[in-house]
Amino acid sequence: MEMTAFPRRAAIVSVAVVAAMSATVAPPARAGTYYGAIAYSGKGDSKGNPQGAGVVNAPTRDAADEAAISNCGQSDCKVLIDFSDCAVVVYTKTESGGHLYSAHGSTLQEAAEAAVAKAGSNATLDLHGCNKGFGSSSSTPTTS
Repeated sequence: MEMTAFPRRAAIVSVAVVAAMSATVAPPARAGTYYGAIAYSGKGDSKGNPQGAGVVNAPTRDAADEAAISNCGQSDCKVLIDFSDCAVVVYTKTESGGHLYSAHGSTLQEAAEAAVAKAGSNATLDLHGCNKGFGSSSSTPTTS
């Protein structure tokens, strides 16, 4: 079984791009269950952005968690969200740093809308992904 890791930092785009790229089409039927996880460090990068990584299509929840933590690249990484469908993490920057908000759903759009509902309108997409059989398996949206 092939797991797919996210890049450490996904392209930062507006959540509107996620909504546009993942129309509200019902997900196809799935043959099996796959797991994904997204982990973050408590330390920001040199610009104060969050440091995180994720994985999709793992055979077990534990395997997804371990791979996300390993790919995160910092000693203090912890799983923020694990999922068997799609997940989105958005970030809001504040004067004292920032906050991460996560959500999952059957499509990237559904997950993004739920994460933004938690974070508010100034949220920026940080990491996202879908397991096989849900939404898009791409971890970086295409912008135009």
